Amino acid sequence: VVAPEKRAVVVLGLWPVNADLDSRGEIDRVFASGISYVPMEGNVSKRTVVSALEREKPTILHFGGHANADGTAFDDGVAQTGWWSNIAQRFPFKLVVLLACSSLEIVDAMADAGVGAVVGMRGEIKDTVAVAFAGEFYNRLMRGQTVGDAVSYSKLTLADHTDAELIAFRDPNSWTIAQG
Repeated sequence: VVAPEKRAVVVLGLWPVNADLDSRGEIDRVFASGISYVPMEGNVSKRTVVSALEREKPTILHFGGHANADGTAFDDGVAQTGWWSNIAQRFPFKLVVLLACSSLEIVDAMADAGVGAVVGMRGEIKDTVAVAFAGEFYNRLMRGQTVGDAVSYSKLTLADHTDAELIAFRDPNSWTIAQG
């Protein structure tokens, strides 16, 4: 059996320490899965994100940070749902993971813009839950599971069923890392 090819994951959520996010824990859990992982360095702005996407050309885009109904919090302001939709139209992601509170509108916009599989949150999610989910989810992807199966089984491993219900996904093509 051939191991799935490793793909780059650009993390857009490396926030300052005072943001009270466990970005280091999330990064460590993704690294531990064995997936090829390229964390974005420096300030997260629309310009630096586009530059990182052009440079890395990731198959999987991972965002870990703050969000609400208006969009995601970047260091230079808010990236609204329309911005994310435009990004999805310009870069050929197979999977986008938005480990950010209330990111369901962005999930829908990116899926509608052509991203094959998208994972996001229906409401406010605790940082510890996002970290635990990320580790389990990427381990399952690396073992060849589809996005839908990786999400479903990862949700079952979370301590609180209420937390698990916050995690939503769209995976109509049953994408796997092996498909590239």
